[in-house]
Formats: sequence, C-alpha cells, structure tokens
Amino acid sequence: MYKSINNGDTWTNISGDLPNIIMFKVILDPNKTNETIYLATEIGVYFTDNSTTNWSKLGRDLPNVRISDIKISPNNGNIYVGTFGRGMWVYNDQKYFDNTIPANVYWSDTSSWEGKTLPTTADDVFIKTSEEVTLDSNGAVAKSLEIADGGYLNIEKNADLTVENDVDSHSTNSGIYIYSDTANSGVLIAKGNSTGKVTYVRGGLLASKWSLVTPPVTGQKVTDFALYANNDIRKNTDTGADPNRYAIAKYNDANATNEKWEYFDVNIDADVEFEKGIGYSMSKGTDGEVTFTGTIQTSSLNIDATHNKWVAVGNPFTAYYPANKEATGNFILENTTKLAVAAPAVYVWENSQEKYVAFTNDASADLKVLAPGQGFFIKMKPSGTDEIVTFNNAYLGTKTSLTGNHTFSKITKTTPYIKLYIAKGAIKVNTDIIFSEDATTGFDAGKDIINFNSSAFDLTTKLLDNSSDKDYTIQSIPNNDYENQIVPLNLKGKANEEITFSALNSNLPEG
Repeated sequence: MYKSINNGDTWTNISGDLPNIIMFKVILDPNKTNETIYLATEIGVYFTDNSTTNWSKLGRDLPNVRISDIKISPNNGNIYVGTFGRGMWVYNDQKYFDNTIPANVYWSDTSSWEGKTLPTTADDVFIKTSEEVTLDSNGAVAKSLEIADGGYLNIEKNADLTVENDVDSHSTNSGIYIYSDTANSGVLIAKGNSTGKVTYVRGGLLASKWSLVTPPVTGQKVTDFALYANNDIRKNTDTGADPNRYAIAKYNDANATNEKWEYFDVNIDADVEFEKGIGYSMSKGTDGEVTFTGTIQTSSLNIDATHNKWVAVGNPFTAYYPANKEATGNFILENTTKLAVAAPAVYVWENSQEKYVAFTNDASADLKVLAPGQGFFIKMKPSGTDEIVTFNNAYLGTKTSLTGNHTFSKITKTTPYIKLYIAKGAIKVNTDIIFSEDATTGFDAGKDIINFNSSAFDLTTKLLDNSSDKDYTIQSIPNNDYENQIVPLNLKGKANEEITFSALNSNLPEG
C-alpha cells in the first residue's frame, strides 16, 4: 500500500503491519478529519488513519470473506460493505441521537440513543440535522462530537461534556449553546480541536452593576456584542463633544488614577474583536445575561501582561479552571515567577465584600475555582523579559471534578491564622493574619499580599515593623511571639456608619 502527497511524483509505503493479502479496493472516508482509509481485502475490511502506522480489522462480526465493494455515506458516516457470496453489511461508525419528541431530547435519555445506551469515550457522537439535544447531566463523555448543519446541542448550566478528541459543528450559525448563571455554568471540554461556532450565555449580571468578564470564545466582535438587543449593554450619551460610550471597558494601569478604564465608543471599527483571555468590565441596563459567539479555546493560552502593572485577565475556556490550592496545578502555581512578590494571588470581585478579594495558596485562603469567563486582576513583577501569563489546558475541569480536598501541599502540620472581619449591613470584609514559622516582622515575599485598593469600605493591615506604606490584605508574621505582636489595622469607611468587628481563628495554640 503506497501513498503520494504530490500528485504521484513520489510515493511512500504505508503498508505497516498490514497482512500479505490480496486487496481489491481502497477508499478515503470523507467524514473524517484525520484521513481515514478503508481497504477491501480477501479476508475482510482493514483500516488506518494518519495518527498511526498500524492497520486494524474493521468491526467484529464481518466474516473472513472477499470484499467486493465499499461505500461510505456522507450523511451518516455508515460504511456499507458488499461481500462475495455473504450478502451486504453495514458498519455504524457513529453513535446517533435519534429523537425529536420534545419530552425525549435529553442526553441522559438512553432510549433516544442508537443502541439504547449513553455514549462512552469509545463513541463518535453525531447529532443530525433537525435534532436539538439538551445535555442535562454531569459526567457526559464522547470520543468525538459532530453536529450537522441544523443540529443543536444545548448544555445546561449544571451539566458538562468532555470530548476526548475533536468537536466539529457544521451549523451555519452556532450549533452549541452553553448556559450559566451566578452559581453554575455548563462545561464543554474538547481535548482535540474544535471547529464551528459556539455560543456561551453568561448569566447572573445585575442591572447597572459592573461585571468583570472574559469572553470564553474567540471571534466575538465588540460592536455586534454591544448592539445585540438581548445583551442590553448600557450606553453613555452624556459625553459632550466626544462619541457616545458603551458600558464595555478594558483596563490600562498605565493611565492616570481615574482614567484606567478605557471605554469602547460608538466609532469603534466593526471588525474589532474581544481579545483572548482579557478581562472586560461591562454593564447591562437590566438583570440578565449576555451572549458571546465564536470558537472555543482548546489549547493552552499565553496572554501578554505588562510588568509592574495591574492587569485584568480571565478564564478563556468553556470549562472551570483552578485559581489556587489545586495540587495538580493552578493559575498561581503556573505563573508564580511572573507575579509581583507582594501579590502571588488572583483578585476576584466578591459581591459579599464589595471588593476584589485576593485568593492565594496560603493557609488562610479559601479555594477558588474560576468559572468559564470569570475575569480577575493580577499584579505583575517589576521587570523581566517574560511579559506573559499562561492558562494551561491540562488543568481544565468541571465544577464537580475541581471540588473536594484541595490541600495545596502534603505536609501534615497546620498553620495558625486569624481572619478579622468588619461588616455593615450585608457587606462583610476580611483581612487575614497568618502565623508562620519562617515569616519576619517585615515584608516576606510570597507571604505578604498587597490589597487591590478600589473599595470605599475595607479592612487591611500594615506590616508589623511599619517598613512599608502599602496596605496588605494578607500578612504573615512570626509564630513565636503570639501575645506581644501588635498588627496595625487600616479601616476605610464613612463617618457615622455602624461597623461591626468580629474574628475567626484557626489552629491557634491554647492558653
């Protein structure tokens, strides 16, 4: 068996481990992206693809008989085999969803699948034209996923699908819709490549409030997004002689204090797209959702990030991503050498505190898993040649797979810490003090975490030795002098407000 890729000028032997048998016909599968070849022989059908040099016999039940002809359906992928004396056979190459009854369009309904079983990691799943399937469960899997033009897959906000190889949508418009709200998000993980449009619906936005969002798809144009009626993006018309501005902005820490957010205005070029992995502040006129349409990010992503600046970035995947405390890998571990020594953290907006809260790998930090499209701030180190941060696709997960025991390191001892709280009404803010065996009374790189000073109501600390004027949201101090260390506190609030103080301690020594 020989192959040419230059119109027959040269040929390469691809026989590999093919038996020494008589061959009658060779055919290329038009439905496959990885160049699959089928071979009609005197003892059945053999096949191979460009991912291997080995040949395998197709199926289990076809007799060892001469194959006279092979045909492949371009519509359903079935392989039809004509034999010499043993009739005609069909090999069903893909697992089909086959039900258009509204009550039975759910992925979890076994009766709607060919073979009456749910897909496994060995199944190439195909959703046909006019089929609209709703993924309604956790842990759904497939070997590959193909959606015909006119077919649709809706992934509910508490459901997830992991595809071992490629995802291909042939729909003219979006063939896959992923839904989310404040607490949950649908997940699509493609371990291979992905083609075709996907629409991600980011729910949970509040009227006239600002949200830091990263579009988890590539190719969404800013103007189309701003003008889409259902997104209801606010527009500032009180701009004097300047163009009206959309409530969509990108952060630039190089600008003056009150001009760091750069707003898109109505004169923006129609072809400008949202950038991969960048956090954008945006605001709707009503409670609800915004939608982004494009192709999904499947490979790891490097994002430019200027040294010595605060940078707004975000989870670029249609899957959950660990920010901290995931032992197998997380954003902070991946990028520790790029982040400022006083800020090895991700700063995520927390509604309950009305501030950007630092999540670290320290003992007192809560576990933070980033939902698809979740934006956050980071502070870059002062200098260097590596002005990038990385999102590693090896760390992707679902909401269920990234929960549980997230002990950062496998040491057995526990670290004492205190969480100090201030509260007014429903807002409750905290600052952390960690008692560490290798901390000093001054600044400790990687242990003392600066605050993102953007809130009018806040609680921070100063270094124990007063050697810096910075405000710290997390501070580590020595653990050998508990009673005689006085930590300076910095409280921000308004006059005549009623503020409640409280504290939570963990693992402090008795006595």
